Amino acid sequence: MKPGLIFAGDFVFMVFALVIYTQPLPTLFSCLASMGIAACRYNLNMTTNLIFYILFGYLCGSILFFDLYGRFFVHRDLAAEAADHNPGVFDAFHYGGFQAGVFVLIGDLAKGFLPVWLYLLQSLDPLNYGLGLVMAAPILGHDFSIFTHFRGGKGITTTFGVLAALWAGGLGFWPLGTFAVLFLLFKCIILVSPNYYLTVLVYLLFPAISFLEPIDSYIQYGLVLISVVVVCRMSLSKEVKDRLEVKLVWKH
Repeated sequence: MKPGLIFAGDFVFMVFALVIYTQPLPTLFSCLASMGIAACRYNLNMTTNLIFYILFGYLCGSILFFDLYGRFFVHRDLAAEAADHNPGVFDAFHYGGFQAGVFVLIGDLAKGFLPVWLYLLQSLDPLNYGLGLVMAAPILGHDFSIFTHFRGGKGITTTFGVLAALWAGGLGFWPLGTFAVLFLLFKCIILVSPNYYLTVLVYLLFPAISFLEPIDSYIQYGLVLISVVVVCRMSLSKEVKDRLEVKLVWKH
């Protein structure tokens, strides 16, 4: 059998299992693994490879591990219990407990890390503007999941996963470090609340600061795309937005 036919079979099988989204949890992971292995086994041309990883990243991002934990382990909708209905790590720890929080943390990091890292590892020439699209794909999936009628979360943890993949791929620590410092700054020194405004502020500043750092333009392009996706998601959020407050920690 030709390699292309084998790859097509892996791809169709994986997409089918994800779309129905009712298969047992191990099946979902095995399907994702099948798709990743297929890309590494066969030498795809650059355009096909790029499209593959954009789709792979979006589908990975669309798996909301908060919803999976509620469905398979506690058999209730944890996101519905959260005040902001955000299927993220903080609400997982708060409403699901330590095990739920760790499960969602690892899952959200991995779904951002894996597509970008595999793209850098497997692609013949990954250092182009296509990398920006691959970087943004998991965030787009998390924020607008195809499996939950395009409802999703903020994508903060998944962003950390994407940036960690850049570091692991040898493209520098600057993006990951800057993103972490911005959150620490507005969480621990300049206290911005509620979290809605903190998140928007960080994602607006993040790409702007990246243009002042020694970061390649194709990574800056990806950071801009990520920020656009998250800010759009936040603008559509139905969570109650309290009055913006900014305080200095030593005057708090």
